[in-house]
Amino acid sequence: MGVSEHAASVQGVAIQVTKLNANGSPMEGSNTSFVTNAFMKLSFTPEYTKGIEVEEKAADGSVCVYYQADDVLKRVTLTLDICAPSPELTEILTGGEILYPTGTTTPLGYAAPLAGTIANPNGCAIEVWSRAIVNGRPSPDLPYWWWVFPYTKLYLSGERTMENGALANSFTGWGVGNVNYGAGASGTWVYQTDGAFAYLQSAYAPLGLNEYVAVAAPPTPVNQVDTITITGNPTGGNFILGYEGVTTGALPYNVTASALQTALVSLASIGAGNATVATVATTPPTISLGTATSGGAFVAGTYFWVVTAIGTNGESVASNEVTATLTSNQEQPISWSATGGATGYNVYRGTATGAENKLIATLGAVMTYTDTGTAGTTQSPPTGVGPFNVTFTGALAGTQLEPIQLAQNNLTGGTDPTVNIVVTTPGIV
Repeated sequence: MGVSEHAASVQGVAIQVTKLNANGSPMEGSNTSFVTNAFMKLSFTPEYTKGIEVEEKAADGSVCVYYQADDVLKRVTLTLDICAPSPELTEILTGGEILYPTGTTTPLGYAAPLAGTIANPNGCAIEVWSRAIVNGRPSPDLPYWWWVFPYTKLYLSGERTMENGALANSFTGWGVGNVNYGAGASGTWVYQTDGAFAYLQSAYAPLGLNEYVAVAAPPTPVNQVDTITITGNPTGGNFILGYEGVTTGALPYNVTASALQTALVSLASIGAGNATVATVATTPPTISLGTATSGGAFVAGTYFWVVTAIGTNGESVASNEVTATLTSNQEQPISWSATGGATGYNVYRGTATGAENKLIATLGAVMTYTDTGTAGTTQSPPTGVGPFNVTFTGALAGTQLEPIQLAQNNLTGGTDPTVNIVVTTPGIV
């Protein structure tokens, strides 16, 4: 596991404020989110509810019971200072109305909300970018810190004085978590938003902008899919999977999709109805033999062949088996049907039924091969276990998740058998 660069946060380079719907999701539209670099600072302070303190004393004055509950973060308080009056930013932060010249769409000014009204009942989200500095210079790969406050309520604050100096433009308020902020105004935030603030290093910041940014409809949620592949053709043993610190029982080397699903949904970290498992193996071809002819190097005897297909889901199980009894120095033509999606084929041979243990050819998308009796390499076709697609559903649908982990590998037989797990479809909120 890698470690953070521990980059310092230096200077603020951009701020984005976004209107929210009543449910906390970003409001779609062309004038619902505004980006600017014209701000002086944004400061925030975590605010905690102090845990209850219990103290009881005995009759002699000694303490007989004492307990201090933990303090709990309840929100953050925020202060935002901007360089000059900004009608667009002020309207999103505090409500009110932007003033436009007749017949134009360029903001001319701002009008405060009516007295006694709740001008901005849904609040807004604030995102801020600062420079991420490592060893005195911007990080080469992730040069910005990206700060997210998913739900805030801000108001104009402080005395506003027209004098021989700049007019103060300060906002203050508070912020809390907002799980419905989801992917945010840009549709690219893929982390939790149920806390009052979050931050991460980023390769991008909206530099040099002072304009509205359109908020598109949120992306269609996508269920995460983890693909589990058992390699090495094990003939025995078991393996154990883990998810968020909880492990399954021992799963046999030839586990079925239904048994694997039962094991996964039995985990407290997944739960019933929150995952489905399906086998996604490549379909094997159907093969046949042609007439043997002279010209090969076979030793007289009886031989057996199978062919497997190679596709995006890996190598298929073996095809039907064919057999022939050859005389010395013959060669044997083999042909097979095309398998949809196959990018190539492996040809195996053996000297006993069901025991094809020599890989004699790895081919492209062809449908014929003539076996001349080549020695081949020692290898057997897959045993028919997996690959399996684990699709997260139910309460875990449409969510970016940690992948399933291999907790123990106790597989035996074959050639270095193990279990490989990859996220083939990342979840999108």
